[in-house]
Amino acid sequence: MKLKTFFWSFLTVLALSTAAVGCDDDDPEPAPTPTPDPGPEGKTPVLVLNSSALEVAAEGGEQALTFKIENAVENQKAAATSDAKWFSLNAETNGAEGRIVLQVSKNEGEAREAEVTVTYKGAKDAKFMVKQAAAEAPAPSGEAPKLEMALNYDKAKKVLCMDLVCTTKNAEAGLLGFFPAYVLDQVLQEQGMTIEEFMETPESGAQTMPAELLAKMNGDGFKNEPVIEWTPDMDGMLVAGIVLASNANGKTVARAEATLGARGEDPTPTPGDGPQITYTGRAENGMLYFTAISASKNVASGEVFVNPKADFDSFLGEVGGDFNKLVDGLEGMGQAMPKEWCDYINSDEGLDLQLENPDPTVAYGSLIVVYDAENHRSHAYAEIDAQGAPKPVTGKLRVEFMVMGEPDAFILNAVCLTKNAAKAYVVWTDPAEVDKAVAQGATLETMMDEAKSQAKAQEFTREWINSMNDTGIGLTLGADPGMKMAFLLDVSNDDSRVVKRADAETPVPYEGPSYVQHINDAQFREKVWDYKTDAGQFVFKGTKPCVLDFGAPAWCGWCIKLQPVMNQASATYKDKVDFYEIDTDKDTEAVAQMSTLLNAGAGVPLLITVDAQGKCKIIGGYVPYSQMCAEVDALLGTTKAVKMVKLTNAGNMKGMTFKAGKRVMISVKDFAPRSMELKNLSNFGR
Repeated sequence: MKLKTFFWSFLTVLALSTAAVGCDDDDPEPAPTPTPDPGPEGKTPVLVLNSSALEVAAEGGEQALTFKIENAVENQKAAATSDAKWFSLNAETNGAEGRIVLQVSKNEGEAREAEVTVTYKGAKDAKFMVKQAAAEAPAPSGEAPKLEMALNYDKAKKVLCMDLVCTTKNAEAGLLGFFPAYVLDQVLQEQGMTIEEFMETPESGAQTMPAELLAKMNGDGFKNEPVIEWTPDMDGMLVAGIVLASNANGKTVARAEATLGARGEDPTPTPGDGPQITYTGRAENGMLYFTAISASKNVASGEVFVNPKADFDSFLGEVGGDFNKLVDGLEGMGQAMPKEWCDYINSDEGLDLQLENPDPTVAYGSLIVVYDAENHRSHAYAEIDAQGAPKPVTGKLRVEFMVMGEPDAFILNAVCLTKNAAKAYVVWTDPAEVDKAVAQGATLETMMDEAKSQAKAQEFTREWINSMNDTGIGLTLGADPGMKMAFLLDVSNDDSRVVKRADAETPVPYEGPSYVQHINDAQFREKVWDYKTDAGQFVFKGTKPCVLDFGAPAWCGWCIKLQPVMNQASATYKDKVDFYEIDTDKDTEAVAQMSTLLNAGAGVPLLITVDAQGKCKIIGGYVPYSQMCAEVDALLGTTKAVKMVKLTNAGNMKGMTFKAGKRVMISVKDFAPRSMELKNLSNFGR
């Protein structure tokens, strides 16, 4: 009987007894209320578990947790309950001891846990947690993982989707990248690389697949899930998705291609016999000009080829003079036309292309192949006799030439003081090899001649020579650990040339102090630009120039590579320039506002300088330390920035001007991975 009931019963009996006094002293007293069987010596039972948690492996099976009962009641049993459906319970009691037995099923997914309540009459309930580990990935088989992969493109949303599964379920690591298919093939052919080798180079931009991505790929895989939203200039292209997966003993590559549909609805390509193209060309003042216009205005995509006329004649000879076969043979090796070019061709004005003429004595031919929605093709061809290229000034050259070993690259700087260089070559080699050749009687001039005859020298483009004749030029070359590099430069005009040698030590990584300030969106508004108060108009709040680095150091390889450059530059200019770093994975407003204001795109890293007057300049992505210093010096007005040019023979798609060359090929850097935006962040682990 509970205390409250007993209390009121006691009062009732007391009142009746009191009322009966003097009337009948012989009335019997009420019977006592029964109570539960007490424990030994009348003490309350106490239930004690030997642990508050039971850890269970992913395999499951029978598990048990023991308990004791103080002041146990004879023949009384304990009980156990839980809401979990992935194990069963049974309580076994033997006097003052017992155990809870669980039959736990195998875990096929993520880690899980549930609560179990143990009861014993007369005792306070006790609870414990059952925690089961996540399913374990199978051990590597010792063979390369086997992958199945497919790409699909959602034209409406302009999103690339991916199906990917590791059928052997033994991938331990992986790289994922997306590239224009024919660009990738061309790079592999030119560099003599396999896909595996290319994927493992920093230039590929391939991103490391995080553990959760690998776990999913090793499980059921991806099922047509959105991965990447392509920027407009990528539409209408064939895109290859590449995955390099590996375990402890092997690696494999899966490649899938998807065609991205042309964007925009105006004008709508009309199926038919192909666009009708009119095409003209002219040469003036060392430049070649081409104009193309579509009378049917149904161009959806296309390619441009610009080669010396002799090349086209040679190509025609190889196919027996069949011009259609020539077009078939060149397809996929020209300069891809972005959507803007197609729009111009479809307009009333047409498209004007300019080409710097590298040789005024050579007649050039230009070929444009265009496509409509049904892939009907039309081609136009024009031959142009190039005239009017400026002639170089004759006389002896004066060239200043030096090379430096930077933390991540060798940098060659050259300037022609007399500003009359017409041709130039550069070659780099081991200084010991140069010394050995000189000791055997060779001169630097003969070494350069030998390098040129064996195509080991890099010929300067006209743009480089113009730069060297003006402000000077800087060429970058990746560092080779453990070496000194000797650069030889051969510069000439009509009747003279200069050959010099400069040595550089192996670059040393920067390990000094950093004065980079890591700021968030709110601090950006306080220190740089309050884009909420001054919306749409940049009003600089800083007291001295600054360098802004918008990056994603958690996953972006180029962002990570840029950090030591920022650190070293911040130490060099710590009293003159503020260096700010903003993590775009954590703070997105500032980079979005700056990108919109400067039309900078959505890629990372995004490097921007701001001078004391608030004038912003986009530097771009990663730059080596020497270029960073040149940009900061220009920011301070102390020196003129040296133009840095990466060695490449590839074409240039930026703007409307591009370089001529045999089978002109678009540059991989123009399709850099920063042109794509990761959409499904949980997928990619960004």
